[in-house]
Amino acid sequence: DGLLAQAEAAAPAADARATTEATWRHFAEAIAAEKSAVLFLRGTLASPQDEASLRGARLLRSTGCVKLEVVDVSNPGDDVPEGLQAMSTSAHLTFPQLYVAGAELSGWLDLDVDRLRNELSEAGVELGPKPEETLEPCHGVGAFAEGLQPWEVALVELVSQQGVAQWSALADALRAKDVGGPAAGCTAEVLEKEWERLAPLVKDKLQHQPEMPCGHSCNTCPTRHDCQLHDAIGDVRDIEDLVGA
Repeated sequence: DGLLAQAEAAAPAADARATTEATWRHFAEAIAAEKSAVLFLRGTLASPQDEASLRGARLLRSTGCVKLEVVDVSNPGDDVPEGLQAMSTSAHLTFPQLYVAGAELSGWLDLDVDRLRNELSEAGVELGPKPEETLEPCHGVGAFAEGLQPWEVALVELVSQQGVAQWSALADALRAKDVGGPAAGCTAEVLEKEWERLAPLVKDKLQHQPEMPCGHSCNTCPTRHDCQLHDAIGDVRDIEDLVGA
């Protein structure tokens, strides 16, 4: 049995939450010590595993955050003690959790962008310009039409906006575009397989097309922190550079 399970079983019901939270906090603070910021979430920034984690990833991008250490509590790896491997399923812990300057930043998901950006900046987190809220990623028809079917182009555009964390939502959105082909009756499972086939082609286009139709490269694009296409094809960059570090 893990440390969390033992602690919860040994403590009276009324104290189980406090015991579990204390055990977890001791571990998290040890990980976050002497670091500007550490994010604990279910999944990765490229593929959040639940709505809260997806919300957290988007919020951090909106601050202009470009470098952050991330711990996937659903797949914690060898650096996490064996007794804490099941932490993501504990009924007494909620994620994502953001530790800034070694301490948990409570309620960070409810902070406005400017307040969170200020908290990160004061802790020494590397920040870039805030992305323009009115702009959207331009990976669409103009950038990827050549060699792709209309439904494939539509899928690329949706992935750049929504990522690949929620295949059911992507399938619904693609069907709503009414672009024909496999999109007409696609399920989440079918769409995920189609993306596995399409992703290498998209990656090749990104690597050999230094400039988008808008005139920006991926590195200079003002919406690059909101665009999730690089994450979806496994092209590690910027904030994802330290995922799993």
